[in-house]
Amino acid sequence: MNRHAIPTLLAAIFLGVLITVVGVGAELVAAKEPAISAGQTSSAGVYTIDCTGTKACEGQIHDCPPGRPCLIICDGLDACDDGIFNCPAGFPCTVTCEEKDACGDSTLNCSGDAPCSMECGTHYAACEGAYVACSSGPCEATCKGSQAPMMGDCDQASRCTECGNGTFGMGEQPPTCTPSTSPTKVGSLPGLPDLP
Repeated sequence: MNRHAIPTLLAAIFLGVLITVVGVGAELVAAKEPAISAGQTSSAGVYTIDCTGTKACEGQIHDCPPGRPCLIICDGLDACDDGIFNCPAGFPCTVTCEEKDACGDSTLNCSGDAPCSMECGTHYAACEGAYVACSSGPCEATCKGSQAPMMGDCDQASRCTECGNGTFGMGEQPPTCTPSTSPTKVGSLPGLPDLP
């Protein structure tokens, strides 16, 4: 064998070993990190599902991976409409809803005893028809617009805060409005008969 061929052969062997080691390392990293599909990112320990844009995640089911906090961003017309979002057990989970019907008819399934929340933006219909299924942890909805999500299982949550209805502890139910059985007669309108 030529003495000049030995360094070239050794370099090729070293490069082959390096490529194999790097490839194995990448497989190990991929095994630890959950698969991230389009619109999903993972940074600083927070798993983010980015549904920005018109109908970006409409009708989709998203499972936040275990072992880290989860943030779901629904920003755009019907961005998360009819979507289902499943939170990780034992880690905070938040859905933000901006624009018309961004979280319309969507469901946020809280899990475990970690905080879980839906934040409804300034558009009056950002959370129209949305549902938050509370778990044993603190459960919250905040609203800047007029449409609040429905809150389920508030009585099981350690704390439940609904838009405009206050905060309730475990086992408590939010107040309900019931119509009066004897309404007060305010008066009659001109030209119309008096009501009994």
